[in-house]
Amino acid sequence: MASNQSVLSIENLQAGYGGVRVLHGVSMTVKERSVTVLLGTNGNGKSTLLKCLAGLVTPDAGSAKLSDDGAGVELAGMHPYEIVEAGVSLVPDGRRLFPLLTVEENLLMGAFKKSARKRHKENLKSMGELFPVLRERKGQLAGTLSGGEQQMLAIARALMSNPKLLLIDEPSLGLAPIVITKLMSTIKELRDKYGLTILMTEQNLPQAAKIADWGYIMVHGKIVFAGDAQQIHDNELVRRYYLVG
Repeated sequence: MASNQSVLSIENLQAGYGGVRVLHGVSMTVKERSVTVLLGTNGNGKSTLLKCLAGLVTPDAGSAKLSDDGAGVELAGMHPYEIVEAGVSLVPDGRRLFPLLTVEENLLMGAFKKSARKRHKENLKSMGELFPVLRERKGQLAGTLSGGEQQMLAIARALMSNPKLLLIDEPSLGLAPIVITKLMSTIKELRDKYGLTILMTEQNLPQAAKIADWGYIMVHGKIVFAGDAQQIHDNELVRRYYLVG
């Protein structure tokens, strides 16, 4: 379960593309060993926020500090490779695998971080235990996997860098309900068994509420509601207008 210590603290983060502002002063926290879910429909800024945290979009203003042994590492403005070295890994929307590389080769691409290179054999074994289907298909081209298997591979690739904070963008998108249930169970296991801290964007309220410790609702680039999973699930306005299910 989540501790009281914050791994990530975001204050008044603002960002956009060109002259179009997408994030309008976003503030939120992510607790250690928790699954925090950022909910909302498409086009409200969820993916942009994760891209800011991963260094793919440079914020115009605000702060995003990652806790590191009591000190705060400012992520805003850092390069992506520096953010990976600091302990943040992103599972992007659409998975973004290397389709003509094998499963194992995709996993090794995730071990680019200096400290992770030394542990790549150990981590490959761990990913095989967490995702047995990937171990069975390690020599198969990633582009020939099913949608669910590709999402598992995308998560496993991100885990190869031994992150302290895992960012997952829309993990259930385009997947069958039975696959979503299994995937959410795996994400829950990453918190419960491995003590990982996870920030995940989602549109699927019922599935997200099953594993979330805390959730935020984003509408038009602003946080409009924050609470635990039950509080969000019971919010009629949220369920009726903003979320799937």
